[in-house]
This record gives sequence, structure tokens and C-alpha cells, in this order.
Amino acid sequence: MGSFVRKKGHIYSLATSSDLLCTSSDNKNIRVWKNQKEFSRFKSNSGLVKAIVIANEIIFTSHQDGKIRLWKVSAKNLTIHK
Repeated sequence: MGSFVRKKGHIYSLATSSDLLCTSSDNKNIRVWKNQKEFSRFKSNSGLVKAIVIANEIIFTSHQDGKIRLWKVSAKNLTIHK
């Protein structure tokens, strides 16, 4: 067990899948955590991320601008999402 503390801003949503935790914050970043450490980070260029769902290794995010985006891990680098 443990806890994560964000120094600035708010965390709006989170999702888990096996050993990963995904969080979204008010700066439009989506962070992927593994073993309670930041594993990767990627940014949406529009609208705050309001919800996250992980299914079949794809990360679905819904945004304040009304769009739903799908993010997939790069085959070459597991820390990059496109």
C-alpha cells in the first residue's frame, strides 16, 4: 500500500490495469505509474482529461472538449503513447 501526493493542481481521474495506474490532471497530462513511480507521461493538446479507461492495452480518455481519444503504446518504446 502507498500513496501519491500531487504538489500542484488536481487529479481528475484514474484507471488501473494489472500493475499500471493512469492518472489525469488539470495540466492535460496523462501519467502512467508503475510500482508507485512515474513510468511515462503524455499530453493531450485539447481539453482537460475527465475520465480514463484501460482496455486491451489501449488507454481511452474523454475530454472536456467532448472528444474521446485512444492511446496505444509504441512497439519501439513502452514509455511512448500515440
